[in-house]
Amino acid sequence: MESSIDRLQDDWATEIVGRRLKIEDDLSAEKVDSVFDTVENIREFIDGRNLVFELDHQAGSFEYQVLWETSGDVTINDSSDNGADADRLFGQDEAQTAIRSLRSDSVSSRDRLEEDIRSLVETGSVDCQFQYMVDGSHVDEYVQSQLDQSCCASYYFEKSDVISDIQGSSFEELKELFYCDQGKRLFVIRNLDQAVSGPEVGYFPPERLGETDLNSFFQRDSYIDDQHERIRRECAIDRFDDQYLPPDYMKLDSSSQSGFIDQVRSLLRPYRLASGILGVSNVSRVTDDGWQVRINGRRVIESDLLLNNKKEGLTLEESAVDDGLADADQETVESFIELFNWIYSSRTTDRISVFRNIATLYSTTVSGMITEIGDIEESVRSNFEFYIRDSIEEFVEVQQDVTEYVFNTHRELSDIRRGLANNLNRDLFRMVAYVAITWAGIISQLSGITAIQTALTASLIPVFVYISLGLRTAYSLSQQFQATEDGREQYYSMYENRIDENTFNGIKQGDGSDNMKRQFKIDLWIYYVLFTLMLGLCVYAIVDLTWLDGPLSGVIESIVN
Repeated sequence: MESSIDRLQDDWATEIVGRRLKIEDDLSAEKVDSVFDTVENIREFIDGRNLVFELDHQAGSFEYQVLWETSGDVTINDSSDNGADADRLFGQDEAQTAIRSLRSDSVSSRDRLEEDIRSLVETGSVDCQFQYMVDGSHVDEYVQSQLDQSCCASYYFEKSDVISDIQGSSFEELKELFYCDQGKRLFVIRNLDQAVSGPEVGYFPPERLGETDLNSFFQRDSYIDDQHERIRRECAIDRFDDQYLPPDYMKLDSSSQSGFIDQVRSLLRPYRLASGILGVSNVSRVTDDGWQVRINGRRVIESDLLLNNKKEGLTLEESAVDDGLADADQETVESFIELFNWIYSSRTTDRISVFRNIATLYSTTVSGMITEIGDIEESVRSNFEFYIRDSIEEFVEVQQDVTEYVFNTHRELSDIRRGLANNLNRDLFRMVAYVAITWAGIISQLSGITAIQTALTASLIPVFVYISLGLRTAYSLSQQFQATEDGREQYYSMYENRIDENTFNGIKQGDGSDNMKRQFKIDLWIYYVLFTLMLGLCVYAIVDLTWLDGPLSGVIESIVN
């Protein structure tokens, strides 16, 4: 495909309009087959556009527009034709046949169309001009289909068109241009000299798509998604999903240097700076011309950020303040973003709190904060070390509290489980002993079979009540166990953010509650099954002795006899 596009650009007059390569040129007889071959080769990869021929008789006898469509069909439109006889127009038989075919609209294949156009042009009395267009959006789909990795690809013929798209985009439109929800964002640029990429965005010339640096780009681990979610939790940003991307989403490796890369970095600098400022603010609200931000620390920074989409690209200014933000150079912005990434790398809540306190002490404006970012960074890092030391004692106290709570909870759960097991043993023994002794006494003391059945039935009523109370007791113990479990989870959630994650997980995993919970459920299941079975037997015995006169009554009668 690339070789075919090269041939079009090398052999014919071309014009690049946005992401479209437009070809429009005069066609000689010996070049007719070359045009058809080149376009047909391109169509093997992309849908492309119709190939258009304009045939103009120099004497003004006819003008025809012929379309070779992407489907392979041929469409003929006559702009004018005076109907002159073919043999009067041309002396060549092939040309006469060609004009008759056009007039009768009987051309139906590429070979026939190619032959007719060549025959007419060879007469020297017919001028032919062809038009064709390669659309970059069609190439996008082909590029993505050829890659093993999920991505969003955009094909550009010129670096300048990428620059124009960035320059013409607002803050919200820049996210639409760069964000890819399927994977990495890939820009394929025909006249790009070298490949360059960052965590999420890469710029590659077509000839580098099959090399190892593209695979390295796709396999590169990215921290952007995790950082994006942390920013969502720490900052209240309006229209977060519609407009916001972390500053490093559009970052490019610093080792890559070229005029194009430097220009891209310069154009994206206001967006990355604004993104960083929103990502450290407590509250950011959308306004008609930018954002209103608020940073709460020892003092308060509250300001309006103006984002203007000018001819030279996006600009960032602070309302009623000098041009501190607009004048921020690349080095200053990178220093700020480096601190931003440090904040969101670990212990984000603690670090961003220290940053906000320090930043608001250094300045009462956003511009001043960015201007003093070097001193702020040094102060934030050192103060965070003091913050860690001061919190160690609190950490130890909290850890001791949690450990003691775990021990007490474990003991309480053990007591509940032990009580359930004791109840099971005691209740079963009492019930079986009661039934055995009562029934033996009744059978030995009473002689009438009717009196025996009545007495046995009456003796089962306390057993029925006892079993019901036992089931109720087991249910109460299960509710008590669950309440203790719920209290344990609430206690853990209260201290979750106050203890190191690994230490906290170690405490939770080592408290033995999961094993205790599993054993309790087994014991409870055994209790329910046995007592439900005994309850069923009790009901059956009452029914059998009272109404059915069934097997149990027969057994009693045989014992008495």
